[in-house]
Amino acid sequence: MSKEGSFIGEVAGEKIFFAYKGNNITGWILIVALPYNAIMAGANKTIGVIAVIDMLLMIMVIAVIGMLSSRIIIKPLKDIIGVMQRLENGEQKARVVVKSRNEFAVLGRQFNRLVDIIEEYAGELQEKVIKRTKEVGLLQQENIRLRVIEEKERIYEDLHDSLGARLTNIFICNNVAKTVGRKSNFKLKDMLERIGNNCQLAIKDLKEIIFSMQYSDRVIIDFSKFIVFNIKKRLGPKNIAFDYRITDAEELNSSGRGIRFEIEKLLQELVSNVLKHSNAAKVLLELSISDSGLNIHFSDNGIGFDFQKEIKQGLGLKNIHNRVDRLKGEIKVSSLINAGSDFIITIPLKMS
Repeated sequence: MSKEGSFIGEVAGEKIFFAYKGNNITGWILIVALPYNAIMAGANKTIGVIAVIDMLLMIMVIAVIGMLSSRIIIKPLKDIIGVMQRLENGEQKARVVVKSRNEFAVLGRQFNRLVDIIEEYAGELQEKVIKRTKEVGLLQQENIRLRVIEEKERIYEDLHDSLGARLTNIFICNNVAKTVGRKSNFKLKDMLERIGNNCQLAIKDLKEIIFSMQYSDRVIIDFSKFIVFNIKKRLGPKNIAFDYRITDAEELNSSGRGIRFEIEKLLQELVSNVLKHSNAAKVLLELSISDSGLNIHFSDNGIGFDFQKEIKQGLGLKNIHNRVDRLKGEIKVSSLINAGSDFIITIPLKMS
């Protein structure tokens, strides 16, 4: 046993605190015993007071932190959110009020700058939209003007191709009638009937051009025979032989009204060129359908022409090229002086 120390024990069921110390001179040991609960009563009271004070301090710290966070963090955030809502409601001049120099002040200034940039960009964009709208309006007006011009050109071409062809026939028949008038009254009567028929056809063509929808009412039982009949009727008064080879007639009959109309006008113009300029004795027409579309081969054995000169001066050739271009087709023309003329035309039926 050491010379001094302490321990806790029980005496008669009560907890006792013992403290002892030895005397080196006498050899005695001094022992002091006190009830443990009496010793700890004061300490427990002090601990309770300290705990209460600690709790109060914690509450105060939490309250101070809450106040500081509300002032430093929550309020600036609410202000920024409020400005956002005002902007969303259409108040374009709403901005964050910046009074401090902390991080939220920096955030507020950056937010205001962003809003200013957006407002400036929106103004520029609005000006561009107004400018583009005006430009689109001008383009639409120009488009309408060009479409009117294009429609005028189309009507002019149709008038030239249809009425021009009829009037050419009338002119030829009239010349023939003058020539044979002195020799044969029967031949003169036939020529006069041809002139009358051509006048009626010219009037009908004019109606079809002006009221283009009426053209769809024409029923073509055999379009190839219809073409051959018209060409023979026009070439006959000048005694020009006509040979033709037409394949895929049924498929040609089932082609659209638009493509049949264009084929008829193309052939009318080609025949008119022969009657006016070629002095040909024979004309050949070949029509066929392949994967590339409708193939038209038209040739004569006349005096030919200078292609470069005629394409600049001759309205008929221009009309032919315009029709082919409008149908996204291709055309090849070859002609030599005193060696006839040859036209090869390909038109894609699907696009037509």
